[in-house]
Amino acid sequence: MHESLRLLDEALAISKKEAAALEAADDALLERLCGQRAALLQEAWEKREGCDPLHMSEALMALQEIQRTLRVRTQSLADEISAELKASRKESTRIKGYHKTVSSSDRAFYVSRLG
Repeated sequence: MHESLRLLDEALAISKKEAAALEAADDALLERLCGQRAALLQEAWEKREGCDPLHMSEALMALQEIQRTLRVRTQSLADEISAELKASRKESTRIKGYHKTVSSSDRAFYVSRLG
């Protein structure tokens, strides 16, 4: 097997580990794996001379497919986080309004008791 194809196979295996790390929300592992995959892809590209273009194309298509899957899942997680932040901001606004209402009624109660 050509060195470039071996490196692409290794990058594909790392991509699958990235998918697992993404599902486990292991950011540190995900970052490390992403760096490793990028380095392998760069090295595979630099060593592509003499590699069968058909095999190289097949390996790159497999990587493209898993990259698409990772991108879709990442976007889905980003959308979930965005929705959670929006709900959190809404809840915070509600609590601030409640606190403001309670604080003003406490003052009114105190003033009426003095009067």
